[in-house]
Amino acid sequence: CFTQGDTLEEAKDNAKDALCLMLYDTEEKEEYIPEASNFEKIKARERDIVSLINCDTIEYKDYFVK
Repeated sequence: CFTQGDTLEEAKDNAKDALCLMLYDTEEKEEYIPEASNFEKIKARERDIVSLINCDTIEYKDYFVK
């Protein structure tokens, strides 16, 4: 799952939206959701940013799915 933004704030908002949509869809299909990656083991290149993104699929469903 990939996304981007013109600013760091927009990129984080887009990442949260993409993650929630992907997880919600996976839950609806009753597919396996793997554990989150270990933050300390993520290898980033110079100038890359690694950030935790939270997601509440119940809140997402209530807000976006009618």
